[in-house]
Amino acid sequence: MSFSIKNLFKKSNSVAQQQVQPLLGQQAPTNPNDRRLGETYQNWGIRMCATVAGSVSALAPMLQKAFLDEYNAQAQNAALQQQFRSNIQSQIQQKQNDVANINSQVEKEQDTIQTKKDIIKQHQEQIKQLKELKETKNKDEVVKFRIGLLILLPLTFYLILFYSSTFYSAFLESGIVSDVTNAMFNPKAFPNAWSKSIFSFLMMILFPIIFMGLGFNLHYFAKDKGILKYFKLIAILLVTFAFDCILAYKIGEKIYNGMVMNGIIPDGVPYTISAAMKDVSFWAVIFCGFIAYIIWGLVFDQIMSAYSKLDLNKVQIRNLEKNILGLESDIESLGNSITNHNSQIATLQNEITELEANLTNRVNINYAVIRREMTNFFTGWITQMNVLGISAIEQTNANSTFSNSISTLIPQQQ
Repeated sequence: MSFSIKNLFKKSNSVAQQQVQPLLGQQAPTNPNDRRLGETYQNWGIRMCATVAGSVSALAPMLQKAFLDEYNAQAQNAALQQQFRSNIQSQIQQKQNDVANINSQVEKEQDTIQTKKDIIKQHQEQIKQLKELKETKNKDEVVKFRIGLLILLPLTFYLILFYSSTFYSAFLESGIVSDVTNAMFNPKAFPNAWSKSIFSFLMMILFPIIFMGLGFNLHYFAKDKGILKYFKLIAILLVTFAFDCILAYKIGEKIYNGMVMNGIIPDGVPYTISAAMKDVSFWAVIFCGFIAYIIWGLVFDQIMSAYSKLDLNKVQIRNLEKNILGLESDIESLGNSITNHNSQIATLQNEITELEANLTNRVNINYAVIRREMTNFFTGWITQMNVLGISAIEQTNANSTFSNSISTLIPQQQ
């Protein structure tokens, strides 16, 4: 006979025990109503129902009798009781081993926490010493910073001249533009803009700042984390390229109109976007501006990176502080893990206490088996009621009697 170990070891509730105890001392006399040797509970139910002609009033005591029959059979089975106890002892041993393993893991994690705390103290002491030391220059970064400045300063002047001239040529020049070089680097752009109006002059001066501002943001967006930074970088590059395309188109159009006025190109053919795509002047303006802008942004990024690393002490302090943050995060994770382990240990200890209590019981009963046999008995009983032609109402009453007997005799948690 197979048993559910989980059901074997659960404690019976007090109500069920109060119902069971008065029955244990009863010894049913040998009579025709007893279950016969080798008789199944279902056949027993058929026979008893036939004996009492399907009387519902006889069902409750017969169900109690079926309960006691299986209960006593288990209680008097020494081999079965020994097996129960052996199973309980095995479970207790396994859970004690689990507790020991978890405790070992907790000790390792506590040792790891202490090690990390010691490293944090060492880092903090190093940071204190570095702050007290004289500033130490990072020679490699100094070289990178100085070379970057030598490139950035003339490149900045170039961009100011280029975008001021192209802005003037594209939007302020009222006459024709003779060639692309003069349009991109017009020495008369500043005085001519001043002569037009202060507003025109300021617009021409401030226009290059827009591009350098975009290049400035390239550096800081590149330092961001996450996928969003790539969308920002692409957006900046697209905006800059769109500006350059507008400038290039306007300049190319003015050069084209000048060539029409000089009779180089026949009149009547408009300067379209398709024509601009084939115009060398159009592409010259874009590349002289956009490529220089990209280079300016990259050089600026290198200068800022080098500047942040000029003081070797500060670089080391930042690295140590970063390590401390990582160690503190690890300590927090380990602390949470220890809390979870302690919770597991408490659960296991409670289960061990429950199992040890089961060992002290006089008998261990598998109530799932009793429920099953009582059900088999009632199945036989109800089958015989159908044979006897008992009314549906009586059969319904029998079902109610069976349900009440099960809930009364079988502990609720079983």
